[in-house]
Amino acid sequence: MSDRLRRTTQLILLTVILIAAPLVLFSLAYLAPSYSRDSLAPPTATPIVQPPTSSLDFQVKDILDRLPLGQITYNPPTEMTVGESEMIAVRISHNINEDLSRGLQGRGTPVTETIPVHTFMKVQLRGGDAKEEDFKITKMNDEEQAVTESSFTQWTWTVLPIKSGEQTLHLTITYVAKIGSFTATKGHPSVIKSINVKVNPIYSLREFIGNYWQWVLTSLAIPVVVWIKKIFLDKKGGQEDKTLGDKASSRKRRRR
Repeated sequence: MSDRLRRTTQLILLTVILIAAPLVLFSLAYLAPSYSRDSLAPPTATPIVQPPTSSLDFQVKDILDRLPLGQITYNPPTEMTVGESEMIAVRISHNINEDLSRGLQGRGTPVTETIPVHTFMKVQLRGGDAKEEDFKITKMNDEEQAVTESSFTQWTWTVLPIKSGEQTLHLTITYVAKIGSFTATKGHPSVIKSINVKVNPIYSLREFIGNYWQWVLTSLAIPVVVWIKKIFLDKKGGQEDKTLGDKASSRKRRRR
């Protein structure tokens, strides 16, 4: 009885396999995705089309015309002395409520103004007279810097007055807009400050001697040489006169 049951079970399983196998194969063949030679080829890179220059120029001008307001603080002194260096600093921030004067280096009184602010800005400090050097200005960092949202950006210079009198310093601010490799700039009205530069006789004398030491040495040497020569000639002339006098006295004694 058990053998008959076993054979019956095996027969049923075999029948199920024979019926299910074609159905499985048919399903696999029907549902499998079809691949063509084109689908196996590597994807073609889509070329990047740069917008025309006129379009970039319009975008940059639009950015520069819609700059948000921020603030700037600068501290040039009203009085300086020839030969004495002063530190001048500029800070620019997006945050219009930030106290930019706190910890600002330099002797001048900080001045704060509201100006448009951009991500990239260029700040330059120059003397007023382009033909003659009124100041020796040394920048302490790059003229073009990024102005981030997190904090202010600072520019610093050491300024050495060369010429006394009423002089001027020009603070130039430029906005720099960049889109890809395209760059455009827009200037902000310059800040012009008058500086009363006082005379420093010791510094001026030292600079004069340093620049014209050969002329000074020659001017001092000539009188010294003339004086020494005069002394030598006077001494020599006196000896000759004494010699002549001795000879004359000797002749007189012989005649007697």
